[in-house]
Amino acid sequence: MSVLKRIGLATVAVFGVLAILVVGAPYIVDADAYKPALVRAVKEATGRELVIAGPLRFSMFPEPRISARQVHFANAVGTEGAQMLDVRWIGASPSWSALLRGRLEVGRLVLYQPNITLESDADGVPNWQFKPGAGATQAAGAPASGFHLAVGALKIVRGTLSYTNPRTRRTVKAEDIEATASVGSLDGPFSISGTARLNGAPLTFDFKLGEASPTGHPTSLSVALPSGKLDFTGTASKVAPDADVKGHLVVSTDGLTEFVAALVSATGQAVPAFDGAVSGRFAFDGDIDVSATRLGVSNFKLSMDNETATGTLVVEQGKGPSLRGHLSLPKVDLERWLALIPRLGDLAAVPQGASAAKPPAPPAGQAAPSLLSRLPPGTEVSLVVVAAELAYRKGTVRDIAVAIEIHDGAIAVPQLKAVLPGEMVLQATAKASPVAGSTTKAPGQGIQATGDISLSGTRLRETLAWLQIDTASIPSTGLQAFALRGKLASTASGAQLTDLTVELDGQRATGSVSVSLATPLISAVTLQLDRFDLDKYLPVERPGAPPSALADTQAATPPPAAPAPPDKNDPVLALKLKMSNLVLRQQSLTAVEGDVSLQGSLLKVTSLKVADLLGAKLDVQGSVGDVATGPRYDLTFT
Repeated sequence: MSVLKRIGLATVAVFGVLAILVVGAPYIVDADAYKPALVRAVKEATGRELVIAGPLRFSMFPEPRISARQVHFANAVGTEGAQMLDVRWIGASPSWSALLRGRLEVGRLVLYQPNITLESDADGVPNWQFKPGAGATQAAGAPASGFHLAVGALKIVRGTLSYTNPRTRRTVKAEDIEATASVGSLDGPFSISGTARLNGAPLTFDFKLGEASPTGHPTSLSVALPSGKLDFTGTASKVAPDADVKGHLVVSTDGLTEFVAALVSATGQAVPAFDGAVSGRFAFDGDIDVSATRLGVSNFKLSMDNETATGTLVVEQGKGPSLRGHLSLPKVDLERWLALIPRLGDLAAVPQGASAAKPPAPPAGQAAPSLLSRLPPGTEVSLVVVAAELAYRKGTVRDIAVAIEIHDGAIAVPQLKAVLPGEMVLQATAKASPVAGSTTKAPGQGIQATGDISLSGTRLRETLAWLQIDTASIPSTGLQAFALRGKLASTASGAQLTDLTVELDGQRATGSVSVSLATPLISAVTLQLDRFDLDKYLPVERPGAPPSALADTQAATPPPAAPAPPDKNDPVLALKLKMSNLVLRQQSLTAVEGDVSLQGSLLKVTSLKVADLLGAKLDVQGSVGDVATGPRYDLTFT
């Protein structure tokens, strides 16, 4: 026999034996014999119990693989669920490239119908952070303790994953997961992509997290819903629920309400009932910075249909909450956004089963705190808003520029400009400064804001129509030109307008205004006039019943019932008036003084005096109920 034949026969024999071993290995090797060692190894690596209820099997085709049924991996101590992982069937194949480098890694891992529960204990430690068992040791310079898993290719079939937010206790549940993943380690790098139903909302996703670097883990996330898409590229400081996240976010949708509803539903919250006015195309493109104490969006462009907004907004929590930023809006429909914002407020993080905390009522006999004092202590605001056009109440406000600052409980308005409908120009400034001689240490009590305010225009009727004030019954010669000028001062407890000058159709008045920011809100106005022609503003008399008929009707009217007392929390408008000369029905009334107040529908007349009314004196006191609907008079005349 030639040498070549002997070599050929030897080769066939060797490969034949190998083939027999490969085919017969599953029948020769008892995989179940290694089950106790595998359970101990997992216990040593993670400190948790691994239970393999079904048989452990070893197969060679189509590739070498170890598989098992009914596998359970225990949850962390202190968490609610008994198991972190339940798998109906699991199959694992080795990584040949890793074996050639002398390392044991899983090349392919298949999980069929896994049920994965992610949560944190009372101390906020997530259950995917593992600690070695009592018998584990770690040599100096060795890798960090715990469980280190590397999987070349992970496939999830018909999986379920749930995550409970440790702060809000809301649960996000993903079902029908069909995904492929690659896991370098549980601390990164790893990636996963596929499809799922997140709290009932169908979506596709692609998530990648890289190895840790000095700037964090490179991170990317893409989520697509039937109504829109979300893409994020940036960094995460660590693999934990409280990680700091920075990067670029892009959101686009053809149906805003549907997209928001899907995202809200996916996070386990109740879907808000949006008004139809907020539906339409929506897009956001900007940088985000999210941490436990900071939420920032910068260099962003937000658009809804044909409206856009650009700018930067940062909310931080230090000694107190703060808001800083600037917004630029070429054109905005305010009513549309006002319909959306309260719905977004419904998404505030309130634990399931709990209700939002309400401020405590003040003790009996004690005044309610001022509006500003209800802000959290240390609240700081610095916000600038610029808008070319703002649609509101079926009118357009133009050339808007507003700067607002809140510091130590006092509001300052460094800039306020706007052109209201009717070409009514509004301008105001208010600068914060310490109150002279003040020694109080209460927040905001030693700070005041001072400045100027003016409002003027020659088409007052158009402005009043925009405010939905009916002037049809007033002669067209009245309510045309209006001007207001004064000095503004505000503190944490209220605001004052002094050196006030008001001109209405050439008739001039001086006085002051004060507003108390408490409950009830009290506005007090004081005016002095030399002369005022009231005839210019009296309603035009319309043809009607003859005087006798009117008199008969009034005579038949029963005495008015006592007006119902107003709600003590309704705002109060008080007016004190002094007028040298009042023209009424072409008659001159001199030395007119009035002291009245309006709360709800009740008008109180503390005093209304006329020194000379056709040669007589007049003093009126009492009240008028249901002023707006059907006045009921309870007055005394002397």
